[in-house]
Amino acid sequence: QRRVTWGTFLLFVCCLCLPSMTDIAGRTVKVPLPEDEKIAASIERRQREEAERKQRIFNAKFRSIGIDKSALDSQIAEKELMKQNEAARQREFDEQSLFFSTFLKQQEIERQRQHHLLEKQDKEFNLTFLRAEQRKDFDLSDPLRLKKDVPARIGDEDPRCGPSSLQKFDGEDLAAAERMALQQAQMAEWVRQKISEKEYMKQEERDELMAYVQQQEMFTEIRRQMEQEQAQRNRDAQVATRDANLYLAEERRLRDAQERMMEERSAQEDVMHQTTSAFLNEDPAKANSTFGAHRVVKYEWKGMSRDQMQEILNTQEGQKRERALIQEQERQREREYELQSEACRRLLIASQREMERKRNQLRANVRDYQKSQDQEFKARYAHLNQVVYTNPPAEEYFTQWGTSSR
Repeated sequence: QRRVTWGTFLLFVCCLCLPSMTDIAGRTVKVPLPEDEKIAASIERRQREEAERKQRIFNAKFRSIGIDKSALDSQIAEKELMKQNEAARQREFDEQSLFFSTFLKQQEIERQRQHHLLEKQDKEFNLTFLRAEQRKDFDLSDPLRLKKDVPARIGDEDPRCGPSSLQKFDGEDLAAAERMALQQAQMAEWVRQKISEKEYMKQEERDELMAYVQQQEMFTEIRRQMEQEQAQRNRDAQVATRDANLYLAEERRLRDAQERMMEERSAQEDVMHQTTSAFLNEDPAKANSTFGAHRVVKYEWKGMSRDQMQEILNTQEGQKRERALIQEQERQREREYELQSEACRRLLIASQREMERKRNQLRANVRDYQKSQDQEFKARYAHLNQVVYTNPPAEEYFTQWGTSSR
């Protein structure tokens, strides 16, 4: 009984002196302690762990937490090599792109030049050999184009209007930013193309001017040689002309003598013919035909009677009245067409004014909405600065960094 009592006492003393003990298996067994001693032991343990943590974190030479620096260096070197290879590949790609772009621009300039030349030849051919109504662009200047045009919708049963034949509503423009960016890029590309075209055209003009100067010099030399040859030929021709003129003068003198003799003989025959010819004496009996009294010999006929001439005048007067009536009808159709055109013009002006009024109203609404947004932004900004952000950090907030490992 006494041995059991002393063992119990020794066990109680060990529990007071040690915060923990190990069992037979080597595991740590928590020993119950008073509340103050537990708090003190916890604070001491935390202070000891904090000191060890500071030594590991703030000592850069002996720090053991982190990753392998050599592996990081090899990765950085590998990334740098990849960047250099990528930069070299990008430079080679840029050079190829520049070469192909320049080649394509030259091809495009040549194509446009050929296209403009073909259009010019086509227009010259159309203006020279084709009538206005046979040209392919006659519909642009056709005065009857509006009458010939078919409306977009003819009644509710128009087969052209299918299930998806809806109208686009005003005010929707979801792709405005994308479209503006695309338009700006297209405008920049057009400007670059225009500059390249102008430089190419200037170079062509300089080459043409040099070729023209060389050609003019060659023409001047050829002209000088030709003028010398022409002067020699002129001198030879003058000598030949003088000899030929002498020969022709003698020949003409003989020919004039023969012509005078022939004229005298012809004059005598003409006088005899005029005195004896029935045609010149206008014999009406020679116009009568052997096929009937209503027919005449055309080459012997000397004119119509007064009644026949009066009938022809009456027919011409009727034709004049008919032509005047047709012209009056044509003027009436032109006046109706002008009135219809004026009505269409007034209707278009009214629709344009209505569209302009709607656009002005839309701009006014957008301006008011933007003003309200600006006022709302200013009020929100003032609220943030005056109400929300009223507690700026003190100096102690910035000096506490680096004093603990947490």
